[in-house]
Amino acid sequence: SNGVARVLKNNKFGFINRDGLYVIEPTYLYAESFAENGLAMVVNADGKYGYINKQGAYKIDPIYEGARSFVGGIAAVCTNAEANTWCYINKKGEALTGATYALADNAEADRALIHNGTAYAYINRRGEEVFALGENVIGRRFHSDGYAVVINYPTDGSDYTFSILNKKGEVLCTVDAVPTGTLYHGAEIYK
Repeated sequence: SNGVARVLKNNKFGFINRDGLYVIEPTYLYAESFAENGLAMVVNADGKYGYINKQGAYKIDPIYEGARSFVGGIAAVCTNAEANTWCYINKKGEALTGATYALADNAEADRALIHNGTAYAYINRRGEEVFALGENVIGRRFHSDGYAVVINYPTDGSDYTFSILNKKGEVLCTVDAVPTGTLYHGAEIYK
């Protein structure tokens, strides 16, 4: 992506250019592809997560205990793995808000899945909560088509169901089958 490709050699990740030449030697325990902002999430030899540019220079120091790739200009990072504390940062490494979460996912389609310690919810790229899910509902990531599937776990022991939500949190349909593939518009259902 962006003219370079992630490679794995001798159990270390690095990056090559279109000619197959190393632009960043394989030194990382793990690496993601470069995001649209030109940064790639990497894990150094100490197991710390940070973000590098295409020259291999850290743009966000490896100080995190977990991290996700940048999507839509923000990335979820884990500041304390033992306490399972996540927050969002911008491309300068600045915290988006003062809020922390028990879970934080990528911000696909301007919605990021979080768990606030009580329930799953979705926030926008500014860190504002858009809507929360019910107590017995497990959220899933929004897809680029603007829809998300959530899992409804009933308390009476009956089978769980799946609901497809739009970006406002409105339920478009509920099914007793597992949605797969592209969601809603052209959704594939597996029973």
